[in-house]
Amino acid sequence: TGVIKGIMAADVRFTVNGWGQIREQGRTGNRVFIALQFEWDAELELLRPQVLEAIRGACADCGYDAYPVGMDHTGYITDRILASIKESRFVVAELTHNNRGVYFESGYARGLDIPVFHVVHESHVSGDKAAGKGLHFDIAQIRYEKWGDPAKLRAALRDWILVRIGKFTP
Repeated sequence: TGVIKGIMAADVRFTVNGWGQIREQGRTGNRVFIALQFEWDAELELLRPQVLEAIRGACADCGYDAYPVGMDHTGYITDRILASIKESRFVVAELTHNNRGVYFESGYARGLDIPVFHVVHESHVSGDKAAGKGLHFDIAQIRYEKWGDPAKLRAALRDWILVRIGKFTP
């Protein structure tokens, strides 16, 4: 034991279960963070709202409330994004356009040991890097769901969430 700025300090030991509870603190709710690019290229822009709805629907099917951080905010958006990720049970990262922000948000969540579900349109899994196609090499080796039809994305993501995380029960 010792004194740190007037506070008594003692040796503290955690069990594996206790450490797990501390690590999961604040992540027991049903919130899910969606990381995705706000504007898509002309080829896929019409699918963007359908994909967002498919992701939200897959999460809702499992009892989770999923949302992206919107552009309607005050203050620093990065602070809001990081706080939202920390409060989330898991993250869904839509990687179709290789958006650096989405990669950052995905990596931040993974660094906090928050599960991340990566999804990407089938036309952007590989291709011309100069045209923004092709997953980054370090993400390409991590499991991701390739989608073409938003309805099929919803079903596949729902099943993946149920297997990896399970249904939310308050």
